[in-house]
Amino acid sequence: MIKLVNLTPHTIVHSCDGFDTVIEPSGEVLRVEYEDLLMFNRPDISELNLNLVEYRASKQCVSRETECNIDFLLEKDRDAFYIVSNPVAKIARSRRFIAPDTSPESAIRDEAGNIVAVKRFCIYT
Repeated sequence: MIKLVNLTPHTIVHSCDGFDTVIEPSGEVLRVEYEDLLMFNRPDISELNLNLVEYRASKQCVSRETECNIDFLLEKDRDAFYIVSNPVAKIARSRRFIAPDTSPESAIRDEAGNIVAVKRFCIYT
């Protein structure tokens, strides 16, 4: 039986054809290892004075709760689809790691501009 496992810290609401599906967090969060970079270290764009985050392109996204990574999850449960952040989905490059699509075409926002639901998910291959 196919199932969705939410590996984000957020409740995800998927809205489709008038029906909302609420997907609660699993309690485990898969995160990308990252490093803050100060852009003055890059001579080619130093005058822009930007701060950037570099997401490392490896499949060693990590969970703080357990010792799991992308490859482990792909082998663990072949019937599971994992809801993850966009950076994790981009690194995973697997159809089984999906991320909420927060584009204007998909995100449903409240009066304050907060995302309350999405109409679709992203897959990066």
